[in-house]
Amino acid sequence: MVSEKVKKFDALKEFCSSLLRHHRKFIKAIWLLRAEEAMKSKDFTLIVLLDDFKSDYIVKKKIELVAAETEKKLAEKYNFKIHVGFSMLSDYFEAIMLNKIDVFSEINASEALFDPTGFFLPLQELVRRGKIHGTKENLLHLILNVKERIKRVSDFKIEILSSLYAAIIDAGQAPLIAGNFSIPLQKEVAIELERNFARRKMLDRRFIEIYNELVHYYKDYEYGKIKEINGELLDLFLKKARLFIERMEELTIEARKLTK
Repeated sequence: MVSEKVKKFDALKEFCSSLLRHHRKFIKAIWLLRAEEAMKSKDFTLIVLLDDFKSDYIVKKKIELVAAETEKKLAEKYNFKIHVGFSMLSDYFEAIMLNKIDVFSEINASEALFDPTGFFLPLQELVRRGKIHGTKENLLHLILNVKERIKRVSDFKIEILSSLYAAIIDAGQAPLIAGNFSIPLQKEVAIELERNFARRKMLDRRFIEIYNELVHYYKDYEYGKIKEINGELLDLFLKKARLFIERMEELTIEARKLTK
């Protein structure tokens, strides 16, 4: 037993064949309007796009007559009602150029049955990719792009914070190594800078405070105590890290003198 879906496809195929038999060169495309809904119903609406650069009024009337006769024939044969709408290619181009959203919404919800020159499918693909301004697909595309840009900014801030953290640890260890002191673990760098340089009045304690402040902030983010990196605070850390690294470079030279 032939399924309802197969019967519907047969009806659509017969309609297109009947219309195209003698008028193919005048028809730019044929599509099934609201295809998903149509396949669940006994009523179909087809749009026939006529190339009015090749046809005239008489040709249009002949095609409309064939369509009407075919509608009636198929309704009796399959018990499906086919409604046909006609559009002119020039009018359709104008609607597209004017970015009429209803036209693009129609395209997106339809299914091409005849499209030999590739008129319909590229437009449908543009809609689905969110390239047509004002469509819901376009708005969704914009929202997703905003989310992606925000994620990139967030990733960039994480990368900066991680780089600052690694840089001040390396910079803090450098004068300790130059002074032949034991190489400390990351968490002990501030303690060793205090013991070996601040107590000797070779290092202002504010640089140790800078180190601790940045390390603590990084650790708080790493352990989830901070959910979002503050951009203004990150700028401040960048400035402080530069001061810290510059001072460590100077201190490394001074530390070498201690070993001589």
